[in-house]
Amino acid sequence: MHSKALTAAHARPGAAPDADQNNRYTKYWSGRLLSALRGDKLYSQESTWPGILEAYFKANPYPPATIFLDRLETFLRARTGAERTEAARCLYYFYNNVLVSARHRSAAERIGRQAKANEQPGPVPAADVAATPVVATSPAASSTRPDPQNSEKAALLIKLKEMLELKGRLKPTIRNYMRLVRAYLDYIKRPPGPSDGPAIKEYLLRLKNNLCQSPRTINLSAAAISFFYNVVLDTHAAVEKLPRMRPGKDLPKVYGQGDIWKILDSVNNDKHRLVLILGYGFGLRLSEIDLLRIKDIDWDREVIRIRGKGAKERDLPIDPSIEPILRSYADAHSGQVYLFEGEEKGRPYPRRTIEKIYDNACRKAGIQKKGGIHSLRHSYATHLLEQGTDLRQIQALLGHSNIKTTQIYTHVSREEMAKVRSPFASLCPEKANGRPKETKHATKRAQNMAELGQSVPLG
Repeated sequence: MHSKALTAAHARPGAAPDADQNNRYTKYWSGRLLSALRGDKLYSQESTWPGILEAYFKANPYPPATIFLDRLETFLRARTGAERTEAARCLYYFYNNVLVSARHRSAAERIGRQAKANEQPGPVPAADVAATPVVATSPAASSTRPDPQNSEKAALLIKLKEMLELKGRLKPTIRNYMRLVRAYLDYIKRPPGPSDGPAIKEYLLRLKNNLCQSPRTINLSAAAISFFYNVVLDTHAAVEKLPRMRPGKDLPKVYGQGDIWKILDSVNNDKHRLVLILGYGFGLRLSEIDLLRIKDIDWDREVIRIRGKGAKERDLPIDPSIEPILRSYADAHSGQVYLFEGEEKGRPYPRRTIEKIYDNACRKAGIQKKGGIHSLRHSYATHLLEQGTDLRQIQALLGHSNIKTTQIYTHVSREEMAKVRSPFASLCPEKANGRPKETKHATKRAQNMAELGQSVPLG
């Protein structure tokens, strides 16, 4: 069922709940939460959250956006200690990342902070640190002093967020750095200091050996921790010689042009089809599709301005084959700010929705999916190379800072690889027989043997 219909149903929380309808949106929103956790690679850590959300819906059989705040508070207050903290973290994440509601998110955050301040030190982190900690208002909570260590950690994380914003880091980077540094601080359970080098290495080894995380994830943790010590704490000694893991060099997953056409042809919705056309036709990243604004399209110059990684901008020419499709959609369906907007006007299309569009298109086309929607970008670059486009031009079109990043497509181009011949081919004039061809040396040797055979009587 569509999220708008699910949200609109039972507009008044006081109305008598419909059990079947409640089961439908419980299943829907639990699935959305599960997809979000897997997308953020958090499911292994927070595998209990879907169960918490189902219990929340069972206690409050109404659309989640319409549940009164006192009902949310009653649900959380019915739990104690770490269980209340975990439930608050679950609802905070849900209302922040799945169904955005500032009122519900703030209520879950406030109760989570109170619960965390009152519980004994343990492995469960606070709900979040996006705002200044709220002092408990209930008599029971007021009688217990907040943990100074927890307050210091919250202050450090707030400062980390501020420094990341001042550095101009993108929102996904800020979220990742906040999450990774918070996990590190939860691990050491003490204030960080300049002599933490051994503790940091021990933590990274734990990520590798105990949690079996990939080299890229471990390097991201190392980068976040290094930024935290260098910029927030202004302490360089702890991370001065922090090693980095060597990541594996996986080749990009690429589709043939026939499969690309099948994927695009399987989509009937104009918006969804244009999303995939931009991914392949311009080689855009998921974030670049998501953040493409109406004003970024310059019809006079026939270019679109793309805001890529690290706030770098580049202009891409609008191909004549794409121009009428793009213009038709922009005139009839574009949003208030962004080219693609969801139900909430002025906000970009949810990225998980874009990924779902791609997944469904592959399934309908009967194509075995080769990675995420980024595979369309890989296919774009590889097909350009096979058409003879200069590597430097491809680098500019993709927005790569280093030509080495672009050179990886030479390893997956069929045309480039077809130019390479095996040394065996120089021995074989014909593919079929595989017999060595006659060289000058072999011909001379045969003549010598023939003369020898004539001069020496046989038998």
